[in-house]
Amino acid sequence: MSDLLSQREWCARELYNVCYAPLQYELAFRLPSGPRYTKTFIFRSSRRDFSERDRFVLELLQPHLEQIDETFERRERIRTDLALTTREREILGWVEYGKTNAEIAQILWISPLTVRKHLENSYEKLGVRTRTAAVARLRTDAAPPRTQA
Repeated sequence: MSDLLSQREWCARELYNVCYAPLQYELAFRLPSGPRYTKTFIFRSSRRDFSERDRFVLELLQPHLEQIDETFERRERIRTDLALTTREREILGWVEYGKTNAEIAQILWISPLTVRKHLENSYEKLGVRTRTAAVARLRTDAAPPRTQA
């Protein structure tokens, strides 16, 4: 909420008074998310500060939370004008992370042969022959220049 409201405005809201004020203590953990904003996690606590254990857990969580941010940011860069299925896009996303067909199959609970078939379909739709070319073609920044007719 700190991105939208000042602390004073937030505390004046009904949502705050019904849901958060009864908790007595709130501990905020702010995670930088890009150059212009942060994500704030609010924790309920019986203490006025994080313990050393709390700090350690949050430090362990930070790279994972950043990875989630990167994943969603990366999805926004994917071209939407290509006629790929959701599953084909998902598999190409894992290919981009360097996963093998067997690893992707295990992650998605499907057969490695199914992964291969989705990749073959993707190659055909994208007009490429390799995993690397498919991923490059899928990204907006790798879109071919438009030619005038």
